[in-house]
Amino acid sequence: MSCAAGRPYTVQPDDTLVMIAQRLLGDGSRWPDIKNADGTSPDPEDLQPGQELCLPNGQTVMVYEDADFQGQNAMLTVGQYDWGQLGIANDTLSSLRVGPLVAATLYADTHFQGRSKIFSPDGSSDELDISYVGDDFNDITSSIVVQIDVGEG
Repeated sequence: MSCAAGRPYTVQPDDTLVMIAQRLLGDGSRWPDIKNADGTSPDPEDLQPGQELCLPNGQTVMVYEDADFQGQNAMLTVGQYDWGQLGIANDTLSSLRVGPLVAATLYADTHFQGRSKIFSPDGSSDELDISYVGDDFNDITSSIVVQIDVGEG
């Protein structure tokens, strides 16, 4: 299985997305962060034993269209994502989860231009949960850079 956007997991009998998220991500409410191997969201009502899933690893950023980690979402690995590559619609980002050791720079305009705002756990091994990006960046992000960030040690 190729799981470029995270670490692989094989569904076991009686698994649910909430149970997998609780057991492996530490929080059952993070079930939307789990993706199919092709990056799409699995159907929570139709998990099959043997099905291959991708769990976020420490070098990912999850972006969400709505506040409080709701709505359409996408997992981004280290790289540059311009308009049309974000995995969610343009100008809809409202919340994000930044994995440990990465930073996410949001840009108001395409081609990594315009105002920007950086979200980072500052080299911490903890994840940074931003339930709302703030009035200054809500629903205006058009490009994102995800990069390794070891902080200032």
